[in-house]
Amino acid sequence: MVTGVVGLGVLCRFGLSALIARPRPPETDWAAAASGQSFPSGHTSDAILAAGVLARLAAQRLRDRPVLRATLWIIAGTYVVAIAWTRVYLGVHWPTDVIGSIAFGTAWVPYG
Repeated sequence: MVTGVVGLGVLCRFGLSALIARPRPPETDWAAAASGQSFPSGHTSDAILAAGVLARLAAQRLRDRPVLRATLWIIAGTYVVAIAWTRVYLGVHWPTDVIGSIAFGTAWVPYG
């Protein structure tokens, strides 16, 4: 499941990036190297795809432990927000790039 959801999600993200072809912020603002298009953020979408699938699988095994399940989802969400924030902080993405990536990943990951 992890390979399928994450793999297909990454392929769709590449297609979406090629389709939209949004340029990155000015290179003079970058604090790190980057390549490719700006939207959606690859790091952010990959983080939410991986963390979301792994958290879902772990949460399924913790059905009778709601506090632990909630803690797991909070950790996964914090990880994704941290990755998203670093992309904007480093100047390689616009804020809307990471917001779009979070929306994409949230829609893609099977949370049921």
